[in-house]
Amino acid sequence: MRTRETAAAARPARRGSLVAVLVLAVLLLVGVAAVVRAVAAPPDDVVVGDPVRVTTSPAPAPTDPAPTGPADPATGSPTPSPTPSSTPDAVEPAPPVDRDDDDDDDDSDDDDDSDDDSGSDDDDR
Repeated sequence: MRTRETAAAARPARRGSLVAVLVLAVLLLVGVAAVVRAVAAPPDDVVVGDPVRVTTSPAPAPTDPAPTGPADPATGSPTPSPTPSSTPDAVEPAPPVDRDDDDDDDDSDDDDDSDDDSGSDDDDR
């Protein structure tokens, strides 16, 4: 009789561990599915169904044909004539930038009440 009592007492324990294993397996599957969905999801800025936009760099400029101009008497070869594609556009230079920290041309020291009216700095020491 003892074996029947032991077997009856062991069944709920088996059921409990079986339920725990099944719950853990379901949680594991849900976690794996969430990771797979996160990895396989498109980025936020892409809408599913939108056509793919491929951007390519512009095609290189065609090479200039061989120059055909009047012959150079020194070399005997034709002189190249400038073409619009090979002549750069004129670029106007930018004005120079005054990077001098000493503002010599600044008249802001008129409010200064110092007795030094010589106008010279102490550079001649």
